[in-house]
Amino acid sequence: MASMFGVRAFFPGANGGLRQFFGRYNLSPPVGLRGLAANAAIAQEYQRSGNYSGPFGVALSPVVPDTGRSFVQSYEGGKLHFTDDGQVNASDQSFVTISYQGAYSFGSPKFPKSHSLYLIVIVYVANKKSQATVVKIPDDQGGATYDGWDADSEQTGGQGIIFGGSQTDAPTDIVIETLVMGHEPFGDPKSVKQSIHDAVQKEADDAAAAEGVPPDSIPPVVINVLTEGLFAVVDSVLGLTDQVRGKPVSRTFKYADWFNLPAADSLKFHDITYNWETEIMTDGDASYKAYFNLVKHTITS
Repeated sequence: MASMFGVRAFFPGANGGLRQFFGRYNLSPPVGLRGLAANAAIAQEYQRSGNYSGPFGVALSPVVPDTGRSFVQSYEGGKLHFTDDGQVNASDQSFVTISYQGAYSFGSPKFPKSHSLYLIVIVYVANKKSQATVVKIPDDQGGATYDGWDADSEQTGGQGIIFGGSQTDAPTDIVIETLVMGHEPFGDPKSVKQSIHDAVQKEADDAAAAEGVPPDSIPPVVINVLTEGLFAVVDSVLGLTDQVRGKPVSRTFKYADWFNLPAADSLKFHDITYNWETEIMTDGDASYKAYFNLVKHTITS
């Protein structure tokens, strides 16, 4: 029977009474026993799945009554339901993917700058900077470049998913930072990517640890990461053998933005299909844009 589910299983150490749990779930009396149990059970499942770092992301609502005697809490990545029989089930789970579709050159670099180039894309979740992803395009692990990339031409090598795809990245505040690198005669794109990756990872970890810490105890570069994004570390990387072309660009996608994007591949520029493009990256002569598909996927209904 629905009324016989094991309430006390949700309240270890409850011999001192259940009112002690009100503060834990930000509740004020009067609170019904079933409502308190729903808060406890949903919180346990949310914690088990990884809290805000897991597939549900940040909570969007408190636990509220649903149909019948059940309760529900909404998150960026779905909903958790406390059902009549005391079980917790998920619905409307969603995750996002970011796919690189191509890039276009609107203006060539002036002589003697090289016309061999590649892209570096940094993607991170705003409240999970320590999980920053750094991708080199057209190949992530090697040293390939777009050779002879002149004005009024496109490049599509390296197409594919660069972020997400594991069904764990909720549609939350995600930052995409993009720059174009010029490959010089003695440069090493593979080493450049690794150097940027290492610097971004260190500063991302430091920034994540510094959130909530008094500003006067945080190193200046970490302050820059917190306020300006992870591109703040690129200028601090010494010994890069290749050069940044144009002006790096950054865009933050808020939770609501994921619901307002055009369909994937619904936009087209020359032969590149996409649903979101960067701002132009230019230094006055060399000018570029990169094109992506950003998609929110629903995996349960």
